Amino acid sequence: MDKPTEEYYCYVRSMIMAEFPSPPLPVSGSKLEDATTAVLNSHDVISTLMITALKMNDPEFNAIRRRRQEQLEQRYYDDLAAAQTFDDTYAAMAAFTQGYMECYVRHGVVDARVLPLDHVTPALRRQIHSFTNATAILTGECDVAAVPRVENSDLSDSGLRVMIAQCAERIQRLVVHGEQAVKVVLAEV
Repeated sequence: MDKPTEEYYCYVRSMIMAEFPSPPLPVSGSKLEDATTAVLNSHDVISTLMITALKMNDPEFNAIRRRRQEQLEQRYYDDLAAAQTFDDTYAAMAAFTQGYMECYVRHGVVDARVLPLDHVTPALRRQIHSFTNATAILTGECDVAAVPRVENSDLSDSGLRVMIAQCAERIQRLVVHGEQAVKVVLAEV
């Protein structure tokens, strides 16, 4: 294959993020254009880290990263299954997301951290809503035509907690039943 194009990287990133087993969470970070602190979407941060790792084209680093991600993923599924409260569920999602970001950095330290739920922005609420709908489709609870539209949905704090709990329950169901739809793709990326 010739040198991968930006389009190639976008395809790979989209494929992996479509199957990422945690909703987008609020992450602290800096805007590149002016270095101010901002609340970012964890999926966007992971996508950026992923593309950077792909472009490095370091087979040794990628093998180590994949092993770390596989271990992290199994621990995440165990933590979700053991969660007794919403706080336990959110903590499992936050730890998984934080760990996943750190897998893309050589020394395991990322200048971003998952924030508490009260940092979710209106835009991120809509993205969590979309992710929740995707999990409903993957589990067969509804088809595309039946998913709730964002304007008809509860995006309040309590609605957000319901959406995240639904995601956790659906992810566990997919994992328990051995379906691969939610399995993180750890191939050559």
